[in-house]
Amino acid sequence: MSLRMRRGDIEGDFRRAWLLTALLEDYFSIRGMWYQGPRKSFQWLRQHDAPMYRAFEEALKPGASFDAIDEVVALAVDRL
Repeated sequence: MSLRMRRGDIEGDFRRAWLLTALLEDYFSIRGMWYQGPRKSFQWLRQHDAPMYRAFEEALKPGASFDAIDEVVALAVDRL
């Protein structure tokens, strides 16, 4: 999905949004934790996984670079 978001068209933009949304839920699911929506999830990350929280914070900014999004993906995968 990370590669498809680089297409530069509406589908690529959709996949960018989808990836970031799904990745937050997946982060908790993969770790056997209950996903409680974005507000509680980001609060939990801020307290328990600050690097992941900061990566999401950068990747979710309007106009964030693909590198910022790739960082979130890499952190989520590296921590499995």
